[in-house]
Amino acid sequence: MSDAKGKTAVLVMAMGGPSALEEVEPFLGRFLGDRLPSRERIEEIKGRYRLIGGKSPLSGITLRQARALEAELTGRGQRLGVFTGMRFSTPSVEDAIAKMKVLGIQQVIALPLVPHRSRLTTEPYFALLEQTIKSQKACLKVLRIPQWHTHPLFLQAVEEKVREGLSRFVSEFRTAVQVVFSVHSLPKEAVSDGPYLEEIHETIRGLLERVGPFAWQLAFQSRGGGSESWLEPDVGEVLVELSRQGCHEVLVVPLGFVSDHLETLYDLDIKYRKQAKELGMEYQRSPSLNDSPKFIQVLTEVVLAELEKVKARSG
Repeated sequence: MSDAKGKTAVLVMAMGGPSALEEVEPFLGRFLGDRLPSRERIEEIKGRYRLIGGKSPLSGITLRQARALEAELTGRGQRLGVFTGMRFSTPSVEDAIAKMKVLGIQQVIALPLVPHRSRLTTEPYFALLEQTIKSQKACLKVLRIPQWHTHPLFLQAVEEKVREGLSRFVSEFRTAVQVVFSVHSLPKEAVSDGPYLEEIHETIRGLLERVGPFAWQLAFQSRGGGSESWLEPDVGEVLVELSRQGCHEVLVVPLGFVSDHLETLYDLDIKYRKQAKELGMEYQRSPSLNDSPKFIQVLTEVVLAELEKVKARSG
């Protein structure tokens, strides 16, 4: 996103998304590869994007996050170039590495904007980065940001959003609110030997220590197709069960997503909200972190911590 100011740069990575309706099909082609859905399914997905404004805001949000991170790092005495790289849209990881190569960057701090690690969430970013560096013959050393799902500032940033969500309920009913933490469903086989579920529960435990005890459930969304067994229950299934138990107030927290995109703006804000209304429930969603100042502080601190490790090793 800007000229690098030294030999080290930061690469902020996200999934990306279509910036217009005509980009939906090409985006799906890159995302799904040779598994492109039927024409009917493509039109259905386009309809979802239409309902959220005709595009995904994710790339724009990521660019704002990167700009804010660079400014914060500069203010802390670290004049690093911060680049953005999307897996399935522009600006791409390939674009970012090409720029770094021209600028003579020697090492890159890789920061996927995914709070919980797995071989289907974080690892593909690192694999793409390494593959791109190799294909472009770039002399770049990669420094991977370790997990930050329990970083105190991350927990504080999510806590602020949870409290903001709770404030949307009439005060006398807040103690009856059921909190549903929503994360991306993945094939069970893909997470059986990884830290994904463990890290999710560690984040939840950290939040409970801050916000206080309340009734909560973990739910999953965006389940894929095929014959694989996926993590469950689905958010919709949880809503049905809570309604059956007599719950009337639900706050959904998009714990697995730091930025707004189709899965928050359509799945959570439209599809599940409509279902909750039909079940006679008051439904609210806590805001996403996006480029909130507290979340930018999180990113700043994890980058600074990695720089300190580099300094210690070289010293």
